[in-house]
Parts: sequence; structure tokens; C-alpha cells
Amino acid sequence: MLKKFRKSGLKFSILLLIIVSLVLAAKYTALGDYMSVEKVRELIQEAGVYGSLIFILVYVIVTVTFLPGTPFTIASGVLFGTLKGGMLTVVGATIGAGIAFLIARFFGGDFVNKLLKNKFKKIYEYDEKIEKNGFLVMLFLRLIPLFPFNGLNFAMGLTKIRKRDYILGTFLGIIPGSMILANIGGQSGNLMSPQFILSIALFILLIFTLPLYKYVQKKFKAKA
Repeated sequence: MLKKFRKSGLKFSILLLIIVSLVLAAKYTALGDYMSVEKVRELIQEAGVYGSLIFILVYVIVTVTFLPGTPFTIASGVLFGTLKGGMLTVVGATIGAGIAFLIARFFGGDFVNKLLKNKFKKIYEYDEKIEKNGFLVMLFLRLIPLFPFNGLNFAMGLTKIRKRDYILGTFLGIIPGSMILANIGGQSGNLMSPQFILSIALFILLIFTLPLYKYVQKKFKAKA
């Protein structure tokens, strides 16, 4: 039993090393410079019919390496239009989120599960609830930006959530935000258009969804 725990602890250490390496690579190596929006835009424009596939691949890399995805989502609307750009973002982000999730699950899932079960009973019980209601939990977390998207991908891999619930909740949950940001990019050439103004308003509403939710929840509890 102790041997298995040490083995899972070693795998968890490897996970931490992977995450730190990805963050450092994105920040201090040529990867961060090469993955700039400007250079990616040039690459896609030169790629012709393969531009869509390249964008998806780029977004996967952005997601896994903790690079900010918002500029690329906005750029998707400029490059492909709102609908196509938004859906390419959703596909790329979902694949990247799935890869990050599987990495965390493989290297750290067992260690965290055993640690919680043995020493943190309350958190373990909450983890079991996530397993039972995984889709709704994931959908809520994606619709309302409680945590940074890239960090949440790895964090959820350490929980007991089912892969199917995680992927489906992620895919459906990021559609509204992706479409709003892609539309901002797609309408950026006409800043006074109703579509652009509406997208900005919806984006602001999305940002304040969580504080609004907490405020309503607090008021509801006060009346109860």
C-alpha cells in the first residue's frame, strides 16, 4: 500500500514538473514569441485551406501551455468570421482542455484521490459529489468564469469527475463566451455596429455574472 502511494506521489511530482515546464516554456522561450497573435495570423493567412486546422492546433497549444486564449478567440472572428471562428475556438479549446485533463488525471489523479480519502474527508465527500453531478458542475464552471480556463483544465483532472461529463460540459459551456469574443473580433472593423456593441455588452455581463450570482444567492439566503 505504501509502495503504491509513493508511486502515485512520484507521478504527481512529474505532473507538477510538467506544469511548471509548460508555464516557463511559454513565458521564457521562443514558444511564447512564436505563438503571438500576429505571427499566428500571418501563418493562417498563408496556409490557405489548411488555415482552420492550423488555428485549431494553435489553440490546443495555447490551452495546454497556459497562454492567454482570449486574444486568439477574438482573432478567430477577424480571420474566419463570427460563426466559424467561434466554433473553431470551441473545438480547439475543448481538445486542449481534454489533453490537459488527461495529463493531470494520469499523473496526479490517484495521488490526490488517496490523499483526500485518507486525510481530507470533507473535501473527498465534495469530490464524490462532483463525480455524481459532473456535467452540471462543469457546465456551470465554464459558463461562469470562476477560475482561469487553463488552470481549471488541470485541476479538474485531479477530481473524480467522469471524462464524458468533463468534455461535454466544457464543450457546451464555452460556446457562449467563444461566440461573443469571436463576434467582437468579427465586428471590430465597424465599432459602431449594433452587433459589436451588443457583443461588448454581453462580454461585460459575462464578467459580472459571478458577482451577480453571489449577490442573488446571498439575498436569497437572507430571506430564507
